[in-house]
Amino acid sequence: LQCPEPELPSNGKIIIKSSSGSNQLASSSSSSSSSMFNQSLYLVGDYIQFGCRKGYRLIGSDIITCLHTEQWSSLPPKCK
Repeated sequence: LQCPEPELPSNGKIIIKSSSGSNQLASSSSSSSSSMFNQSLYLVGDYIQFGCRKGYRLIGSDIITCLHTEQWSSLPPKCK
């Protein structure tokens, strides 16, 4: 079971934490949202921790988890 690739918020950064223990860092380079984590599989139990670039505030949950329903536990947050 796996979840679809979520969007990286504008002016955001993430750390992908896999259930196998590996981590991957990504950040958006523009003011628009993108799906570009370069990770093809998000397995049940994997989670993503979000943050914002300096000067921006996170709106929403800072962590989303891939659930057994093949959906994320919540929508990705925004950076405002």
